[in-house]
Amino acid sequence: MQVIKDLMLSTFSSQHDYVLALKSLNRFLEESAFSPKEIEFTPYRLAEIFSEHVKDENSISLLINRLCSSKPRLLVPNYYFEHHDEVVDLDESEVYSYLFKGYSVSPVTGESLEDAKDHIFVVYYLSSEALSND
Repeated sequence: MQVIKDLMLSTFSSQHDYVLALKSLNRFLEESAFSPKEIEFTPYRLAEIFSEHVKDENSISLLINRLCSSKPRLLVPNYYFEHHDEVVDLDESEVYSYLFKGYSVSPVTGESLEDAKDHIFVVYYLSSEALSND
């Protein structure tokens, strides 16, 4: 995938472990039976792919965040709130409100929750930029 190659040559060229982790991601995409645009990456799945070369959780989280914000952008995060087996989309400002401002109302039921932030999860997708250069 061209975007991965571009990131290895520019943004991460001096970080050998990240370059190897990106090669693992590229290999995963090449070997997948699914189209890259259909693949959902949970933080756990990305950690599994990267963990052969990036050992600690903080470095993996940092790598994921950089892949969401670097140019070219590789990953796009989509945030969700799950409550009573129902899932709704959240935008980044809503996630911020739950995590840092103590917002506690379920967008599913409207009830107040003590553990509202525990109902939030993220799924990453390949960016349109990554898919268009494939």
